[in-house]
Amino acid sequence: MVEDSKGRVKLNPISISQLSSLIFGKGAADPQRIGQKGDPELKYLTEGNIPISEAEMKTRKIRKKFGDQKDEILGGFWDSVKGGAQSAYDFYNYGPKGPPQEIVIERAKKAQKELEAIRLKESSALLSEEKLKNRPDIRDVRSQITQIIAMAEKKEELNPGSVNQDELEKDLIQFAYSQGYTPREIQGGPDVQANIMPDPFGLATTSPDPFPEARIGAEITGSIGGNILGYKIGARAFGQGAWKGLRATPGPWWARIGGAMVGGFTAVMAANYGYETALDIMNQADVFGDEGINRPDKKERLAQAMNMGELDAKLTLTAGAFVPGVQLVRNLTRASLGAGKNEMRLAELSRSLSKKFMEPGTYSYPGLGKFTITKEGDAILGIADISRFGGTRAVKQVLGKFPIISAGITGNLRSRHRN
Repeated sequence: MVEDSKGRVKLNPISISQLSSLIFGKGAADPQRIGQKGDPELKYLTEGNIPISEAEMKTRKIRKKFGDQKDEILGGFWDSVKGGAQSAYDFYNYGPKGPPQEIVIERAKKAQKELEAIRLKESSALLSEEKLKNRPDIRDVRSQITQIIAMAEKKEELNPGSVNQDELEKDLIQFAYSQGYTPREIQGGPDVQANIMPDPFGLATTSPDPFPEARIGAEITGSIGGNILGYKIGARAFGQGAWKGLRATPGPWWARIGGAMVGGFTAVMAANYGYETALDIMNQADVFGDEGINRPDKKERLAQAMNMGELDAKLTLTAGAFVPGVQLVRNLTRASLGAGKNEMRLAELSRSLSKKFMEPGTYSYPGLGKFTITKEGDAILGIADISRFGGTRAVKQVLGKFPIISAGITGNLRSRHRN
C-alpha cells in the first residue's frame, strides 16, 4: 500500500497486495520467519546428505511418492509412444519381416547395458545407505576435527609458517569423508538449529508451502472456471442474446470482463484458502510428524488468498483491455469485405426473423449451406451473402463448391459477422 504526502492511499495497478493492505494493513500477507515448529533436531538426511528435520523428511517423502507415480504414468505413456514409433520405423525400413537379426542383437545389447547401469545405481544406493547407518556420531567427528585444528594452530604458534593452510583444509575434508560425512554435514546435524539451514518449503515461516505445485494447480483451475462462469454471468446480466459455447451475443465487453474478474477473484481465493485448510487437516493427522508444521492465522491466510485473487483479477483485466482493439480489427475486416453498418443490419434482421418464425434446429438451404437456429435465433446471412463487393459474394459460390473446404469457408464468413 502506497500513500502520498497527505496520507491518502495511492492505487498501484502493478501491486497484487492492494486490497489486503487496505483491509488488514501493509505486509499482512507476508510470512514471518519464526523457526520450525518445536525447534526440531536435524536428525534426518537428504539424498545429498544434508541434515533436515522430521517435518521436511515427511514432506520430501510425500512429494517423492507422487513424483514417482507421475513419472510412472508419463514413463509408461512415453514407452508406448516410443514402441509404436519403433514399430512404424521398422515396418517402413525393413518391411513386414522386421529388422534383420544383427539389428535385433544390437538393440538387445544396448538394452542389457542400460539394465546393468540401473542395477549398478541401485546397488550403489544400497551400499551408501548401509554406510550411512554405520557412521560414527557426527559430534564425535566434529570433536576430532576441532582437535586437529587446535594442534595445527599450536604448531603454527611454535613455528610460524610451518602449517600450509591449503594442505590443512584438504586433510580436514579427507578426514570427514573417511568418516562417512560431507563438509556440509559437518556444518549441520542433530545439534544444529533448523533455522540456520536451507528451507525450500518455508517450514520455518508462518506459512509453509510444502506442495506449491498442488496450490498453483488448484489456483489455475479455479481461475479458468471462475473466469468462464463470471464472464457468462456478466454477459447475461448486461448483454442481450443467447450463449453459444464461450461466446455471448452482443453485450458490453466491460460487463463480461468485469464478471470474469469477479468470478476469477472469488475462485482463486477459494482455491488458495482451501489449500491452507487441506494443510491444516494433514497437520492435525500428524502427516508431517509429531511436531507438525507452522500454520498461519486467519488474517494472514485471508490476506494471502486476497493477493492471489487480486493477481488473477488484474491479469484478466489486462487481457480484457485488448478486447476493444480486437473488436476494431474485426470491424475493419468486415468493412474490407464489404460488410458495413447497413449490411450488418440485414444480418441482424435475419436473426430477428429466424427467432420469430423458425424452430430451433439444423437447416440446409441451397446457396446458404447448413446453419443452426438457436432459441435466440441465428444470423442466417453471412458476410458473403450481404457484402456489397461482388468478389466477396463470389467466394462462397466458387470456392465453397469444393467438398473439403466448403464448410470451413461458409462457417468462417458467417462467424466473422457474429463476433
